[in-house]
Amino acid sequence: MECAHRHPVMLFFASHLLRQYLGSSTKVSRARRKWHLGVFLLTNPILIYRRKAYLARFHITEKRLMLMGLKGS
Repeated sequence: MECAHRHPVMLFFASHLLRQYLGSSTKVSRARRKWHLGVFLLTNPILIYRRKAYLARFHITEKRLMLMGLKGS
């Protein structure tokens, strides 16, 4: 039985599966981290207040120009 656990093909196959699993989990965790950061930035009450206060400083025509500039990007 010990011989089966040291077979070169079996060791390569196991290491290949492990590398594949670890590589996919880092991509998922990176995407999950970015998603959580985006949700945090959108729902943070202090940041919402600051965004509203920043937009309140502009006249309505300036706001429209800003939005048109964002759509063109």
